[in-house]
Order: sequence, then structure tokens, then C-alpha cells
Amino acid sequence: MVVEVGGLRSQLEKEKSRFKSMQTDLQKELTMAFKENTKLTALLDGVELSSSHQQMVVEVGGLRSQLEKEKSRFKSMQTDLQKELTMAFKENTKLTALLDGVELSSSHQQMVVEVGGLRSQLEKEKSRFKSMQTDLQKELTMAFKENTKLTALLDGVTTRLEGSNT
Repeated sequence: MVVEVGGLRSQLEKEKSRFKSMQTDLQKELTMAFKENTKLTALLDGVELSSSHQQMVVEVGGLRSQLEKEKSRFKSMQTDLQKELTMAFKENTKLTALLDGVELSSSHQQMVVEVGGLRSQLEKEKSRFKSMQTDLQKELTMAFKENTKLTALLDGVTTRLEGSNT
């Protein structure tokens, strides 16, 4: 029986050794599979990032173009409103000068009422101009913020692409 136990122990040791060898081989194969998987994932990410990167470049270009158009439109509106405001002030000044030295007749009284109406319109236009200017400034600020976000995102993607290419 002692011989049999010795034989079983020997056989057990051989099996342990064979099991450890198989375990080492499996670990090597698993490591190689993980490396291959990582390479393939990086390759796929590179393909996806490349198309995403191109889309973002096009989108950022479009947003920059839109921003420039909005700036130009804002400047044009501002110039037009300033011209209208200047003309209204000139007309108001002329009417005031005419009224200062003249005795008021009924037609002059009508003109005074009309001047009052024009002043009221002028104030409304000033208010409308300020409101438009505020709205345009808000739009411009939002466009700048979105441009900044997209530029940061594009920079991050470009950095990842450059990092994966090396």
C-alpha cells in the first residue's frame, strides 16, 4: 500500500506540473488575444475618429462662417439704425428750431403734436434698437461659446488621433 500511495503521489505531482504548464500556456494565449484585441480596437477607433474628426472640422467651419455672417448682419443693422437715429435727431432739431421763433397757429399746434408723436416714435425706435442689439449680442455670445466648445472638442479629437498614430 505504501508503494501504491507513493505511485499516486508521483502521478499527482506529474498532473500538477502538467496543469501548471497548461495554465502558463493559456495565460500566454490570453495575453496575446488581449493585445490583438487592443490593436484591433485602436484601429477601429482610428477609423471612427477620422470620420468624426472630418465631420467636426466641416461643422466648425460652417459655424465659423455662420458666425461671420451674423457679425456682418449685426454691424449692418447697427449702421442702419444709427443712420435712422441720426436722421430723426436732425429732423427733430430742425422742427424744434422752427417752433422756437414762431407764434403758434393752429397749423403750428398740429406740427407740435406731430413732433411729439415723432419724438415718441423716436423713443420707441431707440428702445427697439437696444432690444435688437441685446438679442444680437446674446446670439453672438452663444455662437462664440459653441465655437469654443467645438474647437476644444476638435483639439481633443486631434490630440487623440495624433496619439494613436504614433
